[in-house]
Amino acid sequence: MASILLRHNKALCALFFLLFMIYHDTAMAILTFKPIKANCASTKYTENSTFSTNLKDLFSILKAKSSSSISINQTSGKAPDTTFGLYFCTGDLSQDNCQACIETAITDITESCRSSKQGIIWYDYCELRYSDTDFFGVPDTNGFAMINLNENTTSSRPVEVVSQLVQEAPLVKPLMFKTQPLISESLYALAQCSSDLTSQGCSDCLTTILTNIKACCTGAKGWRYLATSCWIRYEATPFLQNIINTTVISPSPPPSVSLAPSTTPEKDGAASKEKASTISFAATVSSVLAVIILLPIY
Repeated sequence: MASILLRHNKALCALFFLLFMIYHDTAMAILTFKPIKANCASTKYTENSTFSTNLKDLFSILKAKSSSSISINQTSGKAPDTTFGLYFCTGDLSQDNCQACIETAITDITESCRSSKQGIIWYDYCELRYSDTDFFGVPDTNGFAMINLNENTTSSRPVEVVSQLVQEAPLVKPLMFKTQPLISESLYALAQCSSDLTSQGCSDCLTTILTNIKACCTGAKGWRYLATSCWIRYEATPFLQNIINTTVISPSPPPSVSLAPSTTPEKDGAASKEKASTISFAATVSSVLAVIILLPIY
């Protein structure tokens, strides 16, 4: 009997070890980030000017801080050539992936907004913004909506869930980020603000863009609103990172489209999902369980 229990315990230990390794590998996988949209100001700066130098310094600082911070705002240089910048990653993103997203954003916005004094670029999991004017602490609800074009819904649950997150996220300091993965309902949602806002500013921002979504998009089975200072998102398929049973890198979610007019064309599709050479934690757990069940205990 003791021999049977010993073998059974060994099998369970093997299971837990495999589950840990799978979760660790999934959490550590580095995603590939593709921009959703970039907006650039028409006002220009001159190459090799003081502003140009300050902007390069700003990007260097933001890049360095992305190795340890999910969200940050920063300045570089003295008036009248001060540069103001910030980035934030969604709170579910690992630090390594946040760093990769911000490094990609700096490269992309430097190309997309060449010589522009103001720019902003959005990805599925991060945002980067810079300006020649101080915008810190000012809620900016300018942005765009995106919807799933392939499926519709009459359910009120997505709006109910996101409305609750809109109330809760501003109170979660310092990141002001809140998620709700309802796996049994196939409902995944988030709300987040940039960390330069106050809790009241975050609440005002999220409330405004939720109103915008209610006016256009709640009939779609999957929608989001990406404003300059805050985001909300609902999907019927998993998209959250580093949350057990919700991290699914592939397949991609259904195609979405921007509903707001923009002078800047969207890049690589409106809702390109990051892909990585990994598999869903949940599916792999099922496979491992099947193997462990077949292990003999005698």
